[in-house]
Amino acid sequence: MRDLETCLDGTGDCDQKLLGPEENQWVANSHHVRNLQNCLEALGKRHQQHLSSQERQQVARSTADQNLRQCVDGSEFCDLKQLDPEQRSAVRLGATAALPGQKSERKQ
Repeated sequence: MRDLETCLDGTGDCDQKLLGPEENQWVANSHHVRNLQNCLEALGKRHQQHLSSQERQQVARSTADQNLRQCVDGSEFCDLKQLDPEQRSAVRLGATAALPGQKSERKQ
């Protein structure tokens, strides 16, 4: 049971040889979900090559949204080159009203 818990949560040493086929599938699913979450949040180890094309598109949208938020917030991690012209213009003006999905407000 301890090996299963260790394998599922991705901490410590996991000896999958001690697990049965169903448990190994649970572990594989757990690793996939953790990898997807890491990719979406840009945290920890990320392996986009293990994601489906739909999941990769989801990660790309999430990455673009995170970058836009960083730009709107004035973060040093903003990459203006990744924004479309309308977004760049709005960020330079300090306004978010023109940005889809953003609250209408002006930076002080």
